Amino acid sequence: MSDWRDSANCLGINTELFFPDKGNNLDRSIVRICKACEVQKECLEFALSRPDIVGFWAGTTGRQRQKLRVLKIAS
Repeated sequence: MSDWRDSANCLGINTELFFPDKGNNLDRSIVRICKACEVQKECLEFALSRPDIVGFWAGTTGRQRQKLRVLKIAS
């Protein structure tokens, strides 16, 4: 069985773009790659289930994912 990551648009792209040094902003090309990805939902679910995960996942920052977790708990 294939893992969802095998179908991700980011597969084969330099991972340093997704894990920049602290304080660097999200590269807009990453957002475009993620928005067009067929497994963005699975990627976001993966990242939301791991509060300690770093980097950009499903086109979101760690801070954005924390806000999503809070909203999910509140609903």
